[in-house]
Amino acid sequence: MSRLPKLDATIEEPLYRQLFQFFRDEILSRNLPPGSRMPPTRELAAQIGLNRITISSAYELLESEGLIRTHGGRGSFVAVPGQLF
Repeated sequence: MSRLPKLDATIEEPLYRQLFQFFRDEILSRNLPPGSRMPPTRELAAQIGLNRITISSAYELLESEGLIRTHGGRGSFVAVPGQLF
């Protein structure tokens, strides 16, 4: 991932929601195209200095919106419209 999210802990919106919005925008603008692998939660947590639970919460929201699909042991991927995983 070339661009890291800019999160602000001083605003009212929780960090996981800010992260969700960042990835949602990246996916909808096709900066993260369908089928691309999402950053692993452990790596992303280390890169941006957040707890893995925060990252996982954002990913759960993305999955509930149908924007990503998670495969145990393989990772999370941007959903491909019309394709079942």
